[in-house]
Amino acid sequence: MAGSILGNRVLRKEDPKFLTTGGVYVDDMRDEPVLASAAHVTFVRSPLAHANIRGIDVSAALSAPGVIAVHTAATLQLQPEASSFNPGVTRTLLASDRVRYVGEPVAAVVTERADQGEDAADLVIVDYDPLEVLIDLEAAMNSTTLLYPAAGSNVTIDSTIWGMPDVSGDEFFADCEVVVKGRFVNQRLAPCPLEVRGSAVAWVDGRLYQWISTQHAQGVRDQINKSDGSSNVRVM
Repeated sequence: MAGSILGNRVLRKEDPKFLTTGGVYVDDMRDEPVLASAAHVTFVRSPLAHANIRGIDVSAALSAPGVIAVHTAATLQLQPEASSFNPGVTRTLLASDRVRYVGEPVAAVVTERADQGEDAADLVIVDYDPLEVLIDLEAAMNSTTLLYPAAGSNVTIDSTIWGMPDVSGDEFFADCEVVVKGRFVNQRLAPCPLEVRGSAVAWVDGRLYQWISTQHAQGVRDQINKSDGSSNVRVM
């Protein structure tokens, strides 16, 4: 079929400027005058896929060169937030009592320079109690080891196709001339951005500006609204 995208390469119009010199990334903002005196945040991340957190010792990191502050869920008084997919899945922005994947943020180290943050983050001591790890999707569906016990299972979403009646059973298809049944496994998504998630924030003329690499700017706006109680946030 003429003009079909099926089987043909589709060149994106916006790519050249991001692949050459026309794009601006969050990391490029470090040279902007408004960020000349900005502090840097380095996250301490979990090396384990599933574990209880027995304790977090930040004393050594607090005395490291260039450290301004070290925050945990407790020091920031973070409250659990429910997932929009499953209300039983709740977690804080920094893990408080349990980690559930390798790389989950546990603490945030604020420093004068980025390199100081890397050094200070290594000084944060987290006492982990390892738990059973779930590495197989099929096994996880029926496992008694639950990442979020309040959810009742490890299934995040269980729903019918949008717009379909909420019914089950063969009676729904009794009048259909052809019925096709199958089990379909979707591939695991693996986005590969040119710049990983980053953020730069600065006060300019009494306004707080944030530059962030994300495809979900409205979600970031909502999080900012929650954090400071303000509803006066614009996405530009």
